[in-house]
Amino acid sequence: MIKGTRKDLNRPDLVPAGAFSYPVDDPQKTRWFGFLLLPQFTLLAFSAALDPLRIANQLAQEPLYGWLVISEDGNAVSSSSGIDIDVHVGLGDLETDTYLFVCSGNNSINIAAQSTLGYIRHHVRFGGNVGGICTGTATLARAGLLKGRAFTLHWENQPGFSEAFPGLAPTPRRFRETTIC
Repeated sequence: MIKGTRKDLNRPDLVPAGAFSYPVDDPQKTRWFGFLLLPQFTLLAFSAALDPLRIANQLAQEPLYGWLVISEDGNAVSSSSGIDIDVHVGLGDLETDTYLFVCSGNNSINIAAQSTLGYIRHHVRFGGNVGGICTGTATLARAGLLKGRAFTLHWENQPGFSEAFPGLAPTPRRFRETTIC
């Protein structure tokens, strides 16, 4: 995998060739997403979030979306299925206009280092957007970013989350968009 910031990357994989396409008449500037993989993240949740971006680019034949795979320290991360995923950058290389998604798994509550929570808070404080994939919401809660916000996470994790964070109540909705400023 290519290492470096998104400006340094030659990313031909952003627009793969496909059997079908649907041209976009007026493509906008590429919107960038960063996927912060925490140790033991759920591979299915990560790929289910990433692959629609690739498919959108393929259909449009334009780089509508770009992505960076991020770890706390810039090193590969092992998923809950034991598959190691290489990353593009460490969390310290994140640019403010990159939408950051925290990808976690079953061991989500205490898996992120305190320095990681600080980086996430810094990203938000300086105008960045964040979201949680799978149980990444617990990391956002530990970072103190969910108080007074509407948010959700998978129904099977809601009881344990409510015990760990009694002052926070997830909505039962499957998807919830909220702004964290």
